[in-house]
Amino acid sequence: MIRLPIPIVISQWALLLGLGLLLLVLYRQLAYLLAIDSTRSGASALAEGEDAPGFLYTPLSEPRTKLRFDARGAPTLLVFVDPYCVTCSDVLADLAAVARDSRGGVRLLPATDAPREHALADSDRAH
Repeated sequence: MIRLPIPIVISQWALLLGLGLLLLVLYRQLAYLLAIDSTRSGASALAEGEDAPGFLYTPLSEPRTKLRFDARGAPTLLVFVDPYCVTCSDVLADLAAVARDSRGGVRLLPATDAPREHALADSDRAH
């Protein structure tokens, strides 16, 4: 029979207990996040065909101007992009081409929280 020193046995049990507590904490956190997600399950989403509410935005070409977005008129695709994301830039360029070629006059409105210089660089790549 193998005999282990008492400090090793105690440290192994303490480690096992600590990992069990960590598992419970992570499980509780996961349940909390899932509960938050279930409250956002589209309860405040727009119904299909419903017009989006208007909002103010600053165009990149005129940084001191606030324009009001109005959903009436041509269909508009509001795209949230990150200029630091290469894939986002590629998709934005493809969407801009589709918007230009569309017969229905689709408007493309990219939205970002990036600094203006980065957003301008991304806008130049998309056009």
